[in-house]
Order: sequence, then C-alpha cells, then structure tokens
Amino acid sequence: MEYKLGEYLYEYRKKRGYSLREMAEKLSISHSYLAKLEKGIDSRTGQQVQPSMEMMIDISHKLNLSTNELLQMAGYEPKYAYFDYESETLNKSYFPNPEKDNIVPINFNNRIPVLGSVPCGTPIEAIEDVEEYIDYPNHPNKTFFGLCAKGDSMSPDIRNGDILVVEQCNYVPSGSIAIVKVNGDDATCKKVQISDNGITLIPLNRNYEIIFYSTEQFVQLPITFCGRVVEVRHRF
Repeated sequence: MEYKLGEYLYEYRKKRGYSLREMAEKLSISHSYLAKLEKGIDSRTGQQVQPSMEMMIDISHKLNLSTNELLQMAGYEPKYAYFDYESETLNKSYFPNPEKDNIVPINFNNRIPVLGSVPCGTPIEAIEDVEEYIDYPNHPNKTFFGLCAKGDSMSPDIRNGDILVVEQCNYVPSGSIAIVKVNGDDATCKKVQISDNGITLIPLNRNYEIIFYSTEQFVQLPITFCGRVVEVRHRF
C-alpha cells in the first residue's frame, strides 16, 4: 500500500505550529526519527520507513486518530474483515473486533475466476468459460466469481467491459443488482424488484425497457438467480 504517513505527520505539525522537536516530544520519539517518518525514506538504506505496529498504535492514541487509519497511511495491509449487515458494507480492520461475531481473516492472495461475459442489455446465453482470475478477499462459507459486463443498459454505474464481482446465491433481496437467468440458459445483469405479483428487471439506463415477469412466468420459464453483484471494478 502507498506510504502516506509522512505527508500526514508533516501537515499535522505545520498546521499546529509545532517544531520538529516539539512534535517529536509529543509523540515520545526522537526528532531524528520523526524526520525520517516525514520523509518516508531511511537515508542510510534508501528503503521505505516501516514503523512498528506498536509505535503506530501509540502515535494514534497521542494524535487521537483511528489506529486503522494511521496503519493504512503507514502502508500496512489490513488483516481482518467483517460484514456490517445494517449498512451492507465490508469493513476492513487490522485487529480482531470482539464486538463483531462475523469477523474473519482476509486472504489477500485469494483469486476468483472471471467466467466470461454477462449482458447488460437483452438476455442472451451466458458464457461460463474462465477468461482470467482476479484478486478478491476470501470469505468463509461464501462463493464469489467474476463476470465481464457487456453492453450499456446498466450505465452509468456499470459500463461495458467492467468486471462484476458476484456472490453466488439462489436468492437476492429486492433492490439488489443481480445476475438473473431466464429460460434456464439466458443471463442478464439488472436491478431486481420483487413483489407478490412477480419480478421486475430494471436497467439503470433509461434508454432500455423495464422487463416484468409474473409469478407464473417466474416458475414456468423458469427464472433463477445466479448471484448478487457486490462490487464493480471499472476498466478504462
């Protein structure tokens, strides 16, 4: 991760009018080491400075900052993650959180397959040949795969060529962006609205038509869910 700690410490010190020695005394470190942290490079070795985690924790307390935020500035990779079900967001952390029972270690070396393309337009036959692999954190008891978006019916949020990270599941909450199969073979990416009368597939691009399937069609065609889109990676 990019080292941003030096720039932050320098700006913090200048805004408050601290000299190098005064700031170093506040942090209980030597002024020469603070100068090294601000530069980000050890002049003797030419290597990036890597302060210890214990020092980062101590500095964060003295500056009244989030320890996670400061560690990120210092170039540390987070080691844990937990899913916040209220906000439906994945939060990354450097420490286990005893208040979260769903916190898990992150495997940053985990890779998931990109299984061809899925149309963001009229449903067409889904392609399920592995085209490439992408990095994605590992989550116990969940399966993820990637798809390449094709078309512009979900623009501007999802553009042609973007990579969609999909959580494999056979049910999605109403309002989700999902990969939906129609007639067993045809797949499409749409926002899904579910009601007692049926299911509505909604494109985000207003130039495309909204598609509605009744509950009878849902069963007869059939219509099935391949998964829920949890992340979009734009490609330029």
